Amino acid sequence: MDKKQLEKNIWDLKYNSETQKINAILILGTAGILAFIGTFIWYRERLFFGINNLLKI
Repeated sequence: MDKKQLEKNIWDLKYNSETQKINAILILGTAGILAFIGTFIWYRERLFFGINNLLKI
C-alpha cells in the first residue's frame, strides 16, 4: 500500500471510532432520559403529593 492509502485507512478508522462513541453516548443518553421521564409517568401520585407539599411551604 502506498502512503496515501494508509493515511486514508487511518482516517477511516478514526472516523469509525468517533461515530461509535457518539452512538454509544446517544443510546445511553436516550435511555437515561426516557427512564427519567418514565419515573414521572409511573409515580404520578407521588409527584402530585410532592408538589402539594412544596406549595404548602
